[in-house]
Amino acid sequence: MNKVLVTGGAGYIGSFIIRLLLDRGDEVIVVDNFSRGQRYAVDNLPIHVEELDILDRAGLNRFFRRIEPDVVIHLAGLADARESGEDVARSNWYFDTNCIGTMNVLRAMKESATRVLIASSSCAIYGNADNPPLTERSALNPLSPYARSKLAMEQAVYAATWRYDYNFMLLRYFNAAGAQVGGTLGERWSTTRLISKALIAAYTGEEFYLFGDDFSTPDGTAVRDYTHVRDIAAAHMSAMNLLSIDGGQYTLNIGTGRGYSIREVLSMIEQVTKKRINLVVKQKILGEPATVYADVSLANDVLQWEAKYSLEEIVRSTWLWLKYSQNKGLIQL
Repeated sequence: MNKVLVTGGAGYIGSFIIRLLLDRGDEVIVVDNFSRGQRYAVDNLPIHVEELDILDRAGLNRFFRRIEPDVVIHLAGLADARESGEDVARSNWYFDTNCIGTMNVLRAMKESATRVLIASSSCAIYGNADNPPLTERSALNPLSPYARSKLAMEQAVYAATWRYDYNFMLLRYFNAAGAQVGGTLGERWSTTRLISKALIAAYTGEEFYLFGDDFSTPDGTAVRDYTHVRDIAAAHMSAMNLLSIDGGQYTLNIGTGRGYSIREVLSMIEQVTKKRINLVVKQKILGEPATVYADVSLANDVLQWEAKYSLEEIVRSTWLWLKYSQNKGLIQL
């Protein structure tokens, strides 16, 4: 049994990870400031929840010294590329939270002699990279303040590893999506994730804006790799098993290894929901890449892991979660 501290554990991905940890019999501690995390995600679970901001360096140091975790799964951060670029203040907020916050976690690990870190990164750091599928050695070209803050976060981890000899794994997620298979756990309803936006449009009848239908793809719409949140959570379990036994330092893509166009996603949503989406085509966003999907062969080999859930399962589980969360009054659209 490991004592595992999960920063951002009340968030979307964190809520799935902590349940897998409990299933394994691990002791779970969650650190979250609840600015984006949801209390329903951690209520009534046999875990310790500490309301604490990762920007509170002194408080974080004291907490780590008291808890002395074996493993840190670092998820706390901000993840809205468009929001990050709205103004200078928000850009700075993203850098402070994602980079300086991570540095605080790394320093706090030293305070408690914790040596194993699994941290969330993002495919956004590849930007408008050429020649998909993208490998871990593909060129890095972050286009948004969010993406740049994630790259800075990775560099902070590399630097700390050189200084403190940590065992770490950076996991670059490709478009987390989906909900619990039964539809009773999912993300806080977001207006930034494509599948969530489209399902909300199907649910409410509101317009869905498609930004660009003239990309250099088979149907003219952008192609992306959508990965079920349950698969992403499972990758963290495999990462923890490897690092806890053998140690090491890794950076891995976490995706499905195939892309779906936006029109393919919308078609699946209409098939699952039996509802038509009120589609409005807008001009594509400058700099938006046509095709982004992962080469996951390294993660398959290193972690003995692969994504199991299909696009249909992602859409169906999210649709069930939308209806469940609205009926229970958990989240307002």
